[in-house]
Amino acid sequence: MQRLVIRHRGAESGSGFEVQRVDGRGAKTAPAVPLDDPLSRALPDTAARLGEELVWYLESYLDYPYGPHQNRAERVQAALQCWGEETFTTLFGQGQARDDYRDATRHGHGELQLAIVSDTPRILSWPWEALRDPQVGDLAQHCRIDRQLDSVADPPLPAGLSSERVGILLVTARP
Repeated sequence: MQRLVIRHRGAESGSGFEVQRVDGRGAKTAPAVPLDDPLSRALPDTAARLGEELVWYLESYLDYPYGPHQNRAERVQAALQCWGEETFTTLFGQGQARDDYRDATRHGHGELQLAIVSDTPRILSWPWEALRDPQVGDLAQHCRIDRQLDSVADPPLPAGLSSERVGILLVTARP
């Protein structure tokens, strides 16, 4: 498994993102690059933001995927694809990060694991599955993409809480 870590540095949404190769040879980090917040991005020919439109697309579009809704869905898909390609180019388009990506995918993308690491919930909520290599297509269809917290410590356990029992919370998708 080849692992590349996209680590967000800073509390701001647009602050630096580092690409780090993590393998048996150790960890090597490329210089940080800024990324635009896709959820705040305006869609072309409309005042709507991608974040709002993405919620509509995922939660409501399939209720009535006809007529003008198809055009709206196509705008959302095009905006996601555009952001995915721009972000991929920014992250892996040059220097050490490009070389690490090429090394990690030398034998195909099936063994590639991308980890998105941040302590900012908004960064973790970005549509990272839209990352798109122009030569391969959507990376989410070819490799594994994970999200994880960077350095937020576990909260302290209350004094009366049992450490021998595990509670399970079942969460289902919204209708």
